[in-house]
Amino acid sequence: MCTLSDVVEARGIEIGMKLGIEQGIEQGIERGIERGIERGIEQGKIVGLAEGANKEKVVIALNMIHAGSEISFISDMTGLTEDEIKQLSDQ
Repeated sequence: MCTLSDVVEARGIEIGMKLGIEQGIEQGIERGIERGIERGIEQGKIVGLAEGANKEKVVIALNMIHAGSEISFISDMTGLTEDEIKQLSDQ
C-alpha cells in the first residue's frame, strides 16, 4: 500500500527528472549553437584567407602585365590560369 509520503516522493522524482531533462536539452542546444558559431567563424576565416590570397595573386598578375611579362610566366608565378590572366589584361 502506498503512503502519502511514497506518492509525494514519486511525484518529486518525476518533477526532478522532467526538470533535469529540460535543462539537459537547453544546455545541449546552447552548446550546439556555440559550436556552430565557432565552426562558422573558422570557416569564415578560411574563406577570407583564400579570397585574400586570390586577390593578392590578381594584384601581382596585374603588376606583371603592366610590366610587360609574358602570360605563361605570369601564370607560372601566380598560379592563375592563362585565361584568367588574359581576362585581367583585357580589363
